[in-house]
Amino acid sequence: MPIDAPPPGTSTSVHPYELGVLDRALTDELTGEFLKNVDEIATELITGFGLKHSLAVAGLQTPLLRWMDFRLRTIDPRPRQIYASDNFPKSLDEPTVKALRSIEQAIRNGDDINPFQGKGLLRFDSSGKNRSERTDLLWADWGIHHLHLGEASTDQYFSSRSNYLLFAMFFADAALFIDVLPHSGDPLLFAREDLIRVVARNWPVVVEPYRLRGTLIPERQFDDNDRKMLRKSGIEAPLIIGGKAYSSPGRGVTSASTPGKVTDAMFRLRRNLRFLAQQVLEPEGQFLAPFDEESRRDCQFSLRLCPEGLVVYERSRDHAWTLPDAKFDGNDTYFAEISDALSPPWAKQSIQEAITRAQAQIAPS
Repeated sequence: MPIDAPPPGTSTSVHPYELGVLDRALTDELTGEFLKNVDEIATELITGFGLKHSLAVAGLQTPLLRWMDFRLRTIDPRPRQIYASDNFPKSLDEPTVKALRSIEQAIRNGDDINPFQGKGLLRFDSSGKNRSERTDLLWADWGIHHLHLGEASTDQYFSSRSNYLLFAMFFADAALFIDVLPHSGDPLLFAREDLIRVVARNWPVVVEPYRLRGTLIPERQFDDNDRKMLRKSGIEAPLIIGGKAYSSPGRGVTSASTPGKVTDAMFRLRRNLRFLAQQVLEPEGQFLAPFDEESRRDCQFSLRLCPEGLVVYERSRDHAWTLPDAKFDGNDTYFAEISDALSPPWAKQSIQEAITRAQAQIAPS
């Protein structure tokens, strides 16, 4: 199966609705095919990465919901500059300091730090009955990750559990260190508003886009215990910081206690798949241009996950076009956004490593 990249110079920045008059019925049909392919790919990824997916709750069973929760919670391995809040430096014991320095170096190098997230990354199930374990509610509400400051495991993926946790926010090129706090002893640890207040105090630019202007400040404000219960019930509560109201910097939780940002990402992906269907069906576009008019009638397009990444596959000629990786530079096309949702570089690497291991097992000795 020959695999091509989209030709250089192909205009993918033009809005798809401006690309020409397309047959709406054909667009709907191909979009439906792509959506079916995406659920099949998400199912493969759930199995491949060993994600818990119990299908216990009707309405939350779609594979894409489970995959996108994992995909967005995963911290992409890429070099980042570290910025520490005014809660640092901390007075910590030697093993914790050593673990913190190790994570700092890994972040600067662009290494994989997801082993320090803990097994909830795999075990929290968006389709499960336990509302408090459908996602990381702290991350869903405020966009804050917590990492275990324990030793990296030598024989397993996840690090050991630890006495201390690092609370941090991660962006494309920056890591914001908020605080290091004891892991046990505080049942409201992950609902403590002090965490997001530290962010607002040190990096106001992070919370400013979520400011609710013209909002009346309620007389009774929610305390940390209220917030914990509201999250579990799927109710978003505004933040009141310095006399100003803010919505959730992490996009909050839905009524099903799933992340609002995952719902947004799924909507964006579905929209992009329709854009892609329009591009594929454009008569003079990169996908149909190689075919004469007669051959176009036999074209059968779909999406597939290959070791090279996500591809648009055409069955009659057994040909594929690889969608590009996202660069997060503000210029990513919807091609790259689709690719990043379903085959980010770390997922492709994992697939390639699994294939290599399988080939080694069947190779003659």
